[in-house]
Amino acid sequence: MRVRSGVRAAAVVATAAGLLMGSAGVASAALVPHERMVGANPVDWTPHASNGAARKVLQIGNRIYVGGTFTAIRQTETSADIAQRYLFAFDATTGKIDSGFAPVLDGTVESLAAAPDGASLYAVGYFNNANGQPMQKVARLDAATGTNVAGFKAPKFSSSVEDVAVVSGRLIVGGAFKWVAGTVRPALVSLNATTGAPDSFADLGFAGPRRTTTKTAPLSVADLDVSADGRTLVALGNFSTVAGQSRHQLAVIDVGGSQATLRNWATDRYQPTCSSSFPSYVRGLSISPDGSYFVVSTTGAHRVGTLCDAAARWELTQSGTTLQPTWINYTGQDTLWSAGITGPVVYIGGHQRWVNNTAGRDFAGPGAVSRPGVAALDPRNGLPFSWNPTKARGVAVFDLYSTTQGLWIASDTSKLAREYHGKFGLMPLDAGKSLPADLTGTLPADVYLPGTGDVPAVTFTGTSASGERTVPAGGLDWTQARGAAMIDGTVYFAWSDGTLKRRGFDGNKFAWKTYNVDLRGLETTSFATDLATMSGMFFDRAAGRLYYTVEGQQKLYYRYFTPESSTVGADRFEAVSTNANGVAWDTARGMFLTGGKLYYGSTDGKLRQVAFSGGRLSGTAAVVTGSGVTERSWSAPGMFLDSGA
Repeated sequence: MRVRSGVRAAAVVATAAGLLMGSAGVASAALVPHERMVGANPVDWTPHASNGAARKVLQIGNRIYVGGTFTAIRQTETSADIAQRYLFAFDATTGKIDSGFAPVLDGTVESLAAAPDGASLYAVGYFNNANGQPMQKVARLDAATGTNVAGFKAPKFSSSVEDVAVVSGRLIVGGAFKWVAGTVRPALVSLNATTGAPDSFADLGFAGPRRTTTKTAPLSVADLDVSADGRTLVALGNFSTVAGQSRHQLAVIDVGGSQATLRNWATDRYQPTCSSSFPSYVRGLSISPDGSYFVVSTTGAHRVGTLCDAAARWELTQSGTTLQPTWINYTGQDTLWSAGITGPVVYIGGHQRWVNNTAGRDFAGPGAVSRPGVAALDPRNGLPFSWNPTKARGVAVFDLYSTTQGLWIASDTSKLAREYHGKFGLMPLDAGKSLPADLTGTLPADVYLPGTGDVPAVTFTGTSASGERTVPAGGLDWTQARGAAMIDGTVYFAWSDGTLKRRGFDGNKFAWKTYNVDLRGLETTSFATDLATMSGMFFDRAAGRLYYTVEGQQKLYYRYFTPESSTVGADRFEAVSTNANGVAWDTARGMFLTGGKLYYGSTDGKLRQVAFSGGRLSGTAAVVTGSGVTERSWSAPGMFLDSGA
């Protein structure tokens, strides 16, 4: 089944903003980034598709276009059906269906793209005629009327067309075809955006359709996304080689020059087979607005050690042949079909029940978070934010599309946030919320060293300490603390009973109540033992990781952690697997990270520092010997730095 995904910005053309689409070197629809997370309650003014599915959403000017498999639409939930097959338009402000836009297609629409002129659009899919004229698989339609644009004639394709993108005045088309206009051009072809004539720009030689022991499927490119600067194209599909080089299901292509070329970017992580039912299991794709990374979503059923039924982040700034994902989020054997990145949020959609469900297999494993149908993930680590509108799961979310108004969700179901929204809906940006800064403190700042009685605090500059004072312990016996980190005015701390707790703190007093962080089943795993025996903890806000040491172990561990939802990652990782760089992890007692340096106390009472960035140590640990530092003991597992918020 064809799936369309990826946040693609509204093509708002020739507006007061003066945005000119399709200029040299720029993609036809620049991504619309958001500054915050969208709201969880969809707007009430959008029209509906009455049946089938919505596959793709596109904005040009003040019109929204929806393509799919539907055959009827309606203005409201209770109004009469209007016969309109596969593609319609409506006002982006009022939702009023545009009766003047009435294309006649004899097959479904799989994807849409704005034309460079800002006055027309391309539709691709399973049709052979458009408005009574032969127009196989690809049509260029007037954005106001839906009539065919004169001068554009699609070539003949031997099989289906699945996706389309516009780069530097060219139309890039992907599908399951072997030849185009009588010439062998398998799976990917470039067309003249004005005439539709094929050219050799994208002739990269896709080959090697994947097979399993029970299933075969045609060679195909099923999903495309282009970076906002128009220089990078990522393609997903059923292939194993491109330009004679190994590229299982995923290829990164440079399209900024006079000829498309395969980039030195490859991974073997999509080479293994998932379920034998899926020769190819990649489904959704989105490139970040800044072009630095992309996210891929998959189907395939649960297979340990693979990327089946998962979302994974990949860095476009890397190169090589055995690249690894930055993070992986498993659903626990439910398909993900789409991905959309708006900047501060990675949205994913499918028919998943959970996310953060590494150990689950059709059940909620330790750490699993309920997110039916759609979820908002932390770009740093892939953990879910608190956003949870819920959605009827159905087969898929086919498109996640950002505009200045918010996030459009297109699917085959009609329940979104427990309301009727026929096959698609808009989650409003103006009703959303800004995400927290996750501040962890900068020097000079107070360092707190909990122990017996009230909590001592000293002002620390990085080289000296002064102004010792105490703050009330808040009714807690801090000798039971096994590690602590302060984030945005909340202290998170591991306790001797194997729990992770949180409590507000303003620098002078603790809030009145302590809360247990919901570990969602992780309390039944070895993580509880880790919490009970930790010897220090710190949070790396750049990576969204909670690092910690365990008594007697010469290792630095971490789990992903997103404070906004207080979600702890299902998996434990080793950042440093032995004492190194002069750091003795087994004797560490309390720690904090600031300014690219890790400061930690030790069983000998001394304070040490070592450079730490991106999960790596550099240089050699050294004892801090400045004024006021050597005069006191820094051995305090619950040590934390004031976050300054």
